[in-house]
Amino acid sequence: MRCQYSVTRGKYRVTYGFHEHATLQGVEVVLTNEATGETVVNGLGDSRIIAKGTAVLRDIRSDEARKSYIAVTKEI
Repeated sequence: MRCQYSVTRGKYRVTYGFHEHATLQGVEVVLTNEATGETVVNGLGDSRIIAKGTAVLRDIRSDEARKSYIAVTKEI
């Protein structure tokens, strides 16, 4: 499934219920993997893959961030 998503400034936690490949269309989003503590700063045009079941703290540092993403619910 290919989708669009938009969010405003702030911090929130999410545990992914699907595998996701996303390309950021906003300005700046900081993702912290809560299991490993790894932090990645994503900017406009950056892409990433997050595995199903991954718990992430999202820190949206711009007024709005958008992403285009593909979600896969089957095990890969």
